[in-house]
Amino acid sequence: EAAIVEAVRQGINVIDTASNYRSQRSERVVGAALRQLIDMGEIYRSEVLIASKVGFVPMGELPPMDPDAWFRSRTIDLELADEGELNCRCHCMAPRFITATLGQSLENLGVETLDVYFLHNPESQLHEVDRATFLDRVRRAFMAMEAAVDAGQIRVYGVATWAGLRAARQDRDYLSLAELVACAEDVAGKAHHFKAVQMPLSLHLPEVAILNNQTVNGKVMTVLDAAHEL
Repeated sequence: EAAIVEAVRQGINVIDTASNYRSQRSERVVGAALRQLIDMGEIYRSEVLIASKVGFVPMGELPPMDPDAWFRSRTIDLELADEGELNCRCHCMAPRFITATLGQSLENLGVETLDVYFLHNPESQLHEVDRATFLDRVRRAFMAMEAAVDAGQIRVYGVATWAGLRAARQDRDYLSLAELVACAEDVAGKAHHFKAVQMPLSLHLPEVAILNNQTVNGKVMTVLDAAHEL
């Protein structure tokens, strides 16, 4: 919390977290730091960009004795997801789960609106479902996101990925940015709010800047260029 407060004082204005980071404690400590800064009159809420993510089922304060039973108890047993919508034992993109998790994240962070809400590593599901099923789940997830925009709970949404946008086309977990935008357009037309992507970029992981794995309007390009084009 002290580190976040000092970072904002020094000019950092983007704070990125996720519902599952440190079993929700990450969101809660970000919220505490924000309250401290705002209460002291050091910042306005509009001066910082707050992003969080949904996808991995968050644990509670203490690690569960039976993780598989825990993840099911927080999704299928609560009727937030149907059988088969909990993948990789801990990942869910069901609309009801997204809506419930967003509500918890807003409470944890102590804000009315998130600036960006990311679908967290959606490519995880491609290890268990075919691409057609995956894209249908993305559309349904984006429907929940658009509803949250309409409700004033988020400003824009996107995808936060690890491997998906760095992968080669033949890889199982490859993501096409143009396909994701098409999903958003299917849901909300050209006025959709799918406006952000998050992905690793470093000297060790340079793919998004050098690998031509995306096609937009018939042109082959990198993910960074595709994001610009789209």
